[in-house]
Amino acid sequence: MGDHQATLLRSLERGGRVVPVQRRLDTRLAKQRHARLHSQGSPAPAKAEDAAAEAIRHADQFLAEPKRATLLHGLKPRTGEPRYSTPELLAVEARLIDAAVAGVGIGRAVVAPQTLQAAIARRTAAILDARPGFAWRAEQLAMIGHLTTSGNAVDAVIGVAGAGKTTALAVVNDAFTAAGYRVVGAALADQGPSSSLQRAQESATASTSPGCCGSSMTAATAGSLPTPC
Repeated sequence: MGDHQATLLRSLERGGRVVPVQRRLDTRLAKQRHARLHSQGSPAPAKAEDAAAEAIRHADQFLAEPKRATLLHGLKPRTGEPRYSTPELLAVEARLIDAAVAGVGIGRAVVAPQTLQAAIARRTAAILDARPGFAWRAEQLAMIGHLTTSGNAVDAVIGVAGAGKTTALAVVNDAFTAAGYRVVGAALADQGPSSSLQRAQESATASTSPGCCGSSMTAATAGSLPTPC
């Protein structure tokens, strides 16, 4: 097995999301590897296409082993390709769901009404200074109210880009901070500062570090898990 194929299979074995390799394989990499091995005098497939076929064959073998890959129900919406995962990742997802269900209504991090209203008023005044005529949408106020008063261990927010999640999360951050909680932002995907909670905290001049308050905004989803200081 070549270096490229071995790296691919190690990545799959670590529990990452698996996608059909036939559609994803970059033949330019195979050609580059073929040329590099040929220049070094190392044995290589006769053609770059042979290297690509070898990688596909090893990937197919990986996907065919139930202990390594699991075929999911349904197809990928845009491509119609099969969807795969790994038993390890599915087990992690199941544990997360169980934890979220067990944490419904347990009274975690509830903000007092007066504290919440004061946070909304402060943030509204700050926004109006920069954006005269600004007004909260009903969905934003409902989101703010739910995240700060539900008492759930995990809450999810889903919305399209530009829906106002970051602006609303800034109020949530303000309210939790004013109530004595330490709010920590963390991107679950490799999004860096694009995480809405992190951007909301930056706009509120609050410090941000990895921790228990999670925000994965690749599809505009945020989790709320503030903890008391």
